[in-house]
Formats: sequence, C-alpha cells, structure tokens
Amino acid sequence: MREKGAWSREWADMRRQEDAFLERYRQAQAPLEQLRDRVPQGVQDTLEAAFSKAFCVILEKGTPAIEKTLRKEELKRRAALWAFDVSQKETRRALREPGKKARASALRDTAFSGAQGLVLGVLGMGLPDVPLFVGEILRGVYKTALHYGFSYEGETEQMFVLAVIEAACSAGEAQQERDRELNRLIETGRAPASWTKKGRREAAAAALAGQVLYLKFLQGVPVAGAVGGAYNAPVLRRVLRYADLKYRRRFLRGLRREKPKG
Repeated sequence: MREKGAWSREWADMRRQEDAFLERYRQAQAPLEQLRDRVPQGVQDTLEAAFSKAFCVILEKGTPAIEKTLRKEELKRRAALWAFDVSQKETRRALREPGKKARASALRDTAFSGAQGLVLGVLGMGLPDVPLFVGEILRGVYKTALHYGFSYEGETEQMFVLAVIEAACSAGEAQQERDRELNRLIETGRAPASWTKKGRREAAAAALAGQVLYLKFLQGVPVAGAVGGAYNAPVLRRVLRYADLKYRRRFLRGLRREKPKG
C-alpha cells in the first residue's frame, strides 16, 4: 500500500527543517574572531589539538569499544525490517519511523552527555573530558546512521560523519558550503576530490573546539580551565539534530532512485 504523495510530503518537510536549521546559524557567530582578544592562542591551539587527537584515536582504534554500547546488530535488523516495511507500504507514518527512533535516542544521549560533562567540570577535569565527549558525539552519529540503515565504516562514510560534525558546529557561509558539499555527496555517492580524512578530521576538531569556546564565552566562564561542564549537551544536541537531517535526506533520496520510472 502506498500513500499518495507520502514521499513528496516527507521530502518537503525534510527540506523545511534543513532550511530552518541553516537559517538559525546563517549569521556567522564567528566564535574564534570574538574570542581572539580574550583567549590566549595557546588555549585555542591546545583545545583544537586535543579534539583532533581524540578524533584520530577513536576513529582508528576506538570504534569497537563504541560498538559494544550501540547494540549494532539489533539496530541493523530493525533498519532492515523497517526498510522492508517501507517497500510494502510507503506511508508517511512508515517513512517517519527511523527519525522518531533516532531523535528519542538523541535525547537520551544528550541527557547523559550533559550529566557527564557537569560532573567532570565540578571535579575540575578539563582536557580529560575531550575524548569522552568526542566518543559521545561519534556514538550518537553512528547510532543515527544505523537507525536509517547506513554504515559509518569505510573512508567515505567516515569523512561523511566528520563533515556532518563540522557543518553542525559551523555557521554562516562556512556551514552553507559544507552543507552543499554533503548534499552533493548524497546525490552522487562520491566525496569531493578535495576531501581527505585528515582534512575533515582537523576541520571537525576546529569547529567543535570553536563551538565549546564560544559557549563558554557567552556564559562568561573561564576557558583556561575545564572543558567539561554543562556545555556538552547543547553541542551534542546540535550535532545529532543535523545528523538526523542529513541521514534522513540520504534515505529519502535513496528511495527516489529505486522507484521505477513513471
């Protein structure tokens, strides 16, 4: 059973939500420009380096540890059953199912990350929070990918994950450009020729570090001490919201390719 116009209405709804997300950050916050006179360059460099190293280590060696907390095979089975369900009855309710699951999971992850960051902040643990926070972000994006039936393994998928994190934590024209590149990747299945895994990793680390510094700046909290605090939750929420939109676009675009002409 196919609900007439279900795909088109879902695609239009997804586009409206994407536009709303990008519009929210259209006016570049330029966090590092605002912070240039307030934050010692060494603090900024140290934080970016910590995030970059955390991404490198976790992407190369930490994925098996993350997968132990994901229930990966169960999520893959659910995604396969859901995809079959959609193939039999393409209704808006069926098309929305993975998004509901992904967003509910994101709410739980956000609550946990906020509580964890707050505890570490109270204990005065700063940079040790970075790999934990990066692990939570990657875990959340991986879960979103699995909910929609996508992999996060392989170089192209890893670059996609990192570009999603970078775009989510960016603003203004930088965010717009990365969003356009992600959409082209979704359309063609090929990453831009200029992309490298190292480049995307460093860009994601810089954007994430800038966002953490920006939030601390807004709240008037000293940045030279702890990274941990209540700042993890809003950043994670922002990343997972954007990840949901990009994987939703990928899924809907895939359905359109598979439909017979006419």
